[in-house]
Amino acid sequence: MPWKGLPTPYGLEEMALFRASTHIVLGAGKKALFWHDAWLLDGSTPRDRWPGLFAIASRKNRTVQKELTNRNWVRALLRIDTTQQINDFVTLWECIQETHLSTKNDSISWRWAPLGSYTAALAYRTQFLGLVPPFNSQKIGRPR
Repeated sequence: MPWKGLPTPYGLEEMALFRASTHIVLGAGKKALFWHDAWLLDGSTPRDRWPGLFAIASRKNRTVQKELTNRNWVRALLRIDTTQQINDFVTLWECIQETHLSTKNDSISWRWAPLGSYTAALAYRTQFLGLVPPFNSQKIGRPR
């Protein structure tokens, strides 16, 4: 890949907006990232729901499929050492028990579109929502 090693064209704010704006419907779990993507049944990300576990996880960029296979996600949390982390681990375990992978592809839906379909225009408007009020040309007087 000729682009390997080049900086990404987006920053942390753009990624946070993307993650807040999307919901993953799991299929096989081959695209959804275990910690970062909103694939849990309640629409949240494990990273946001259990920040203490995310902080100690040894592998943070693996797919849901790789982490659920043979319970690999458990191996990434071998450094648990507080009562809160144990409680969070049990809650995460319970959520994972409700997760069933299939042979279908993962799909991403856009939270801010009526049918969940992403468009670049909608993403752009979402990014700047609330920053600048819409321009009202009716308030400008006509030349005399």
